[in-house]
Order: sequence, then C-alpha cells, then structure tokens
Amino acid sequence: NDPQPQVIAQSALIKDISNSDGLDLLWIIDNSGSMTPHQRNIINNTGVFINAFKEKLFLKWKIGVISTDIIDRPYLGFEANDEFDYKTVNPEIRFQNAVRTMGTQGSGRERTFEPINNALSSTDYPSFLRPNAILGMILVSDAIEQSAYGPDEFLRRLSLVKSNLKQAFFYPIVQA
Repeated sequence: NDPQPQVIAQSALIKDISNSDGLDLLWIIDNSGSMTPHQRNIINNTGVFINAFKEKLFLKWKIGVISTDIIDRPYLGFEANDEFDYKTVNPEIRFQNAVRTMGTQGSGRERTFEPINNALSSTDYPSFLRPNAILGMILVSDAIEQSAYGPDEFLRRLSLVKSNLKQAFFYPIVQA
C-alpha cells in the first residue's frame, strides 16, 4: 500500500502589479491522462481566481490558456475572436469550458517551455502580448519539464518576444 501523498498548501504574495500597464497571464495546463483531478480542481476554483481579478478594477488583465502538448493550439485567449480579458462577459464559464475542452488526452510527454515559446512567438497570435504589460505564467502539472531544450534556451527564446524579462514571472504548481 502506497501512503497517501502529503498535501502542502501555502499562501504567498505574488508580484505586485498595481503600477503596471496590465497583466498578460498565461496558464499552461498539463493535459496528460493523470491530470483529471488537478484539472477538476482548477475548474472548481475558477471563481475564486477570476473574482480576485475582477476586484482589481484598475487592472487591465488578459488571460490565455495552453496545454503542455506541443501539437495543441491555444485553448483560450489567443485568437482574434476569442479574446479573454477584463471586459469578458461570464469569464468563469469561459475559462472552465476551455479547461474542459482541453481534457486529459494530451501527450504523456509534458512540455512547458516549447508550448509557451510556440504560442508567444507565433505569427498566428500577434496580439496576445502587450509591450508594457507584465507577463505572468502559471504552470499546473504533475510531471517534470520534458521540453527538447532547457531553461537557458527557454529564457533566450522568451526574451525575443518579451524583451524585458524583469516583467515576466513564472509560477509553477507541480505535484511530484
């Protein structure tokens, strides 16, 4: 019998964005077969997350959702007719539907770096990143990073689309 995993929950202050020109927030969600309970938690807690943004009336936020599967197109917020931002009607439902649509039939090789760089540098999605906005990235996965390149190359490629990396933040939520 395997022991039950220990759950550790903690709260921490996240980068103060009150003086920024906006927040471009990218969710990278593992869509491999083991992620059903984790995606369910994301869906169940969407209201808490979105409401925190809605309370910041000054904040011009936008959100995008991608998976860890390099062949997937973005699930939310990248297409011209699919913007997801502070003006969106029913944002909780749209976010939940994007995660449900993603599902858990993706690749068992969980990549983070490649899908981020692919989505942000693609000529298909030129309007997701705003030049003076902070870029926040939230990863939810239960596996280690498995991209074809490491963190140094990831940062090099990210700096090509976000020249000021001091305005980019990465928050991993990982279950080992």
